[in-house]
Amino acid sequence: MGLSIRELKAHLSAHGVDFSTCREKTELEELWSNVQSSEQAGEGTEDATKETSASADGGYASSKQAHQGTEDAAKETSALADGGFAMRKVDRRRCWVEFVDGDDALCLWADGSDAIINVQDLEPSNMGSCGPPAFKGSFEEARAEAFRLGCLLVTFVGSGNESKKERLQVLALAAEEAATLIQENAIFWQGRLESLRIPHQQQLAPQGAPVISIVLPLATDAMRVLSNSADISVESLVQDFVAALDKLDEHRQAATTRLLSSEAFLRQEQDEEYAAALAADRAKEADAAAAAAAA
Repeated sequence: MGLSIRELKAHLSAHGVDFSTCREKTELEELWSNVQSSEQAGEGTEDATKETSASADGGYASSKQAHQGTEDAAKETSALADGGFAMRKVDRRRCWVEFVDGDDALCLWADGSDAIINVQDLEPSNMGSCGPPAFKGSFEEARAEAFRLGCLLVTFVGSGNESKKERLQVLALAAEEAATLIQENAIFWQGRLESLRIPHQQQLAPQGAPVISIVLPLATDAMRVLSNSADISVESLVQDFVAALDKLDEHRQAATTRLLSSEAFLRQEQDEEYAAALAADRAKEADAAAAAAAA
């Protein structure tokens, strides 16, 4: 496993390397790789390197202790917190803050990318009012309502432990392109795994929670699960939903075809019954005419 951003910064600081212009973790990793390459190239000065390394280890420990104190103080004075949501001030774009390191925050975006952002450029974001409005009722009631409206049902089954995976799913659902698409074309239901009946747990969360599922209601008490997604970005969520809309159209067309076929069959049966009745009436008239002529 590679070094974390905190460890990379500590190592680079201990070696006197300026990383103030780095905005991505990959840039920090490249700088550290260059430092290691330079040290390996200086094998002729092994003793000096060992002393530098020892100094670096001591510097790293001191830096880590100093950083820990700074971090504790920052957590008390800053509204931004590890594992919380934030909004970038310049474009109002929401992110999930994996952790805050001094003046820098590692932000994960709804599209799956990440970036190091100065905390001064961020403000805390309340996600309670973001995303599609949730259906107020049980899962069974939401499914019945989706069937009545003839639309899709999107479910977000949470675990309640606020894991990284669950926070990123919340972020994807809150993205404008996904939230608008779901709100206009589906019923959205969210709840904890334990609130579902066992058969529904197995259908909606076969690998456990958290998970986002897209459901095609077949009746008030029947459904077909079109997708289950645990690791998701806003792009994959939109793609899954658009594919589900295509399945919904196919289902509607098939139902219309069955209805038309049923109506056509009924009309054919009615036409045949009418023709048989008409033939019987004509036969009776002919028999009556023949009897009259004979008399």
